[in-house]
Amino acid sequence: MSKLCSCTKCKKKKQVNEFYLRANGKPREICKSCWSSINKEYYIENSDKIRTNRSKYYSENKEEESLKMKKYYESNKESFLEYSAKRRATKRNSCPSWLSPKHRSEIKSLYKMAKNITEKTGNIHHVDHIVPLTNEFVCGLHVPWNLQILPASENLSKHNKFIVEDMVCSSEKSEVLKGIK
Repeated sequence: MSKLCSCTKCKKKKQVNEFYLRANGKPREICKSCWSSINKEYYIENSDKIRTNRSKYYSENKEEESLKMKKYYESNKESFLEYSAKRRATKRNSCPSWLSPKHRSEIKSLYKMAKNITEKTGNIHHVDHIVPLTNEFVCGLHVPWNLQILPASENLSKHNKFIVEDMVCSSEKSEVLKGIK
């Protein structure tokens, strides 16, 4: 029978394999599930600070981080290629056959606008899907009314999250886009 340890947080007795081990091989005082909740709570409470620190670290160590990413890409190339192929397939399947030539033209013009904004401001902008193409709860379409232009940093930080408030276009964004057209 395996040794039992007590978690100082949840006060439950658990198997040793439910605890992280120290360098000396002894189990920590808090079980893995409690560590997980502690980390989640910390992240929720400090997400802005964490993002700022990560961004600052990246900008201060760009070359080193870039080399790490290239090395990671090379050793996991098949995963990246698989993801890319899946994304393209999803995008193709998310582009409905009933889109008119006018709709397709609108989509193309959004990509041109993003390129123009990038050139004028010097900040990279992306065409983003408001309702993500793949998400646990929703699947959006690749249609003009589901696209918006965002700064790359904002688009990359939101991943495929779906936030209802994002559905409402703020007048500020509209004014910014009008001024660049």
